[in-house]
Amino acid sequence: DVVSAVGAVEREQLTLSYIKDGIWPLVMPARGPSADEDEFAAALEAHRMTKEAFLDLLQDPVAADVLVNAHVDLFSLIDLVDVIFTDEKGHEKSLTFQELISVFMEHRL
Repeated sequence: DVVSAVGAVEREQLTLSYIKDGIWPLVMPARGPSADEDEFAAALEAHRMTKEAFLDLLQDPVAADVLVNAHVDLFSLIDLVDVIFTDEKGHEKSLTFQELISVFMEHRL
């Protein structure tokens, strides 16, 4: 039982890494050769995924391939897009990269 639990945790970590590595270049700002650490960190902090950008991402063939291979339920993401991008007060919100990855991990089949 311990071996199967360890295996499940390792599979989860591999899936998480696979999604991050596949989605990162599609949604995050490119780091130019002259960008210093502070500029890049500020760009990452400022970059947020809007509902419109999220829907565009789901239509990107590369992103769709990554998500399907990771067993993410794309149909439920589309159905729940308004819920995902609405805060507890009913206002539209945007997601950080970490929040975006969490959404993908939560909607796997």
